[in-house]
Amino acid sequence: KCKDTGSQTKMDTRKKRLENLKGCFVADGKAVEGRNIILIDDVATTGATLVEARKTLLRAGARKVIAFTVAH
Repeated sequence: KCKDTGSQTKMDTRKKRLENLKGCFVADGKAVEGRNIILIDDVATTGATLVEARKTLLRAGARKVIAFTVAH
C-alpha cells in the first residue's frame, strides 16, 4: 500500500470503496512478473481491496492472481 486510504468500513457504497482504493497499491514487477499469485484478505465485503490489488499485480506482470478470503 503506497497511500493511506482510511477505513473502508466508513464508506457506504462499493463505488466509494473502489474510488478510495484507486492507485493505493504498488507491486515490484521483478518479484511478480510471470508468476501466479495467491492474494489473501481477511474480509471481503464489497471486494474492492481485492479488485484493486489484483489490477496492480496484473499490471506489474503477474501471470494469474487468485484471491482467497477468510470471511465474507
